[in-house]
Amino acid sequence: MTFYTIDDLDGFWVTDLDDAPTAVGIVRSAPKVLRDGASLLARSVTYGFAVLGQQVGGASAAVNAKPDTRAEALAGFTTAVEPLVRDRRLLLTAGKGVPDEALEPLRAADPRPDSFWAHRHEAAAASILGALAATGPLEGRRLAIEHLDDVGAALAAAAAERAMRLVTVASPAGAVHDDDGLDPATVAAAYAEHGSEAPAVLAGGEPQDHATALAAEVDVLAVGSKAGVVDHVVATQMTTAVVVATGAAPVTARGLALLRKAGTEVLPDFVCCSGALAAMGLDPTDPPPAEPSDLLVGVAERAERIIAEARHHAEGTYLGACEAAETYLSTWRQELPFGRPLA
Repeated sequence: MTFYTIDDLDGFWVTDLDDAPTAVGIVRSAPKVLRDGASLLARSVTYGFAVLGQQVGGASAAVNAKPDTRAEALAGFTTAVEPLVRDRRLLLTAGKGVPDEALEPLRAADPRPDSFWAHRHEAAAASILGALAATGPLEGRRLAIEHLDDVGAALAAAAAERAMRLVTVASPAGAVHDDDGLDPATVAAAYAEHGSEAPAVLAGGEPQDHATALAAEVDVLAVGSKAGVVDHVVATQMTTAVVVATGAAPVTARGLALLRKAGTEVLPDFVCCSGALAAMGLDPTDPPPAEPSDLLVGVAERAERIIAEARHHAEGTYLGACEAAETYLSTWRQELPFGRPLA
């Protein structure tokens, strides 16, 4: 793991594998972004590309700035990293605190296809459901989405197409629950208009506490609001049968151990969200399909195969997928990166 700083700018980026020709990740902005968190996000991406069989490393970047100086700071950041993007050494997408338009100056130099930018959230949702399909039929399963963001909204729509029943959605603004099921079109419209305030709007201005989503009595709980959101305390309150991820490293090591002991299956974030990585087209021997529908089917089928194999591991699905990633990494690196993508 290597950290880089930028002169005259309070920011940094980290690359996980020095010998990888390309590093991929997100850039976040806040008054203070911690390096440990950035390292964890980079590791999750490394393992995601590894299960896809691609020699690409993870990265993560941060611009530390208060809201009133953020636009100027992000402009300085894009200027500093643009040569790295042009050389395919560092490819970034917008994360928390960074509007997509702030990275627009990098798009002309970015080699990833238009289909990735247009369908990356749908591709992530497709791989989440593909991974889940390895655990059994999707139809009729009750779903809670703990973090309604772009991927969460895409997951809600895709789950409805597979006849799952969405009963809970949440965001930092709160949660809304309906035993009879929430209408995905209504959820999508609320999110499009109100963003993270959508659950509060759907609840008529009286949302439940966000934490209620984590303890929802459902078949499948999708988590991803932040790294480590499912820790050992939250794990003891959960009743779901399966946990899937909409973001990087949402489960801690202790949380994973407790959930496994309780019989809850945790599907790894780096497989669940691998559809967006596959859509980047960074492997010239395995380009993504031209048609969006073919892309979504392909990433779902691949995620389902990975999880189906990982479920046979004696120590559970999560560690089985970790070993699959590490087996591939060992084919082109002398040493494995230290530490798995668990918060």
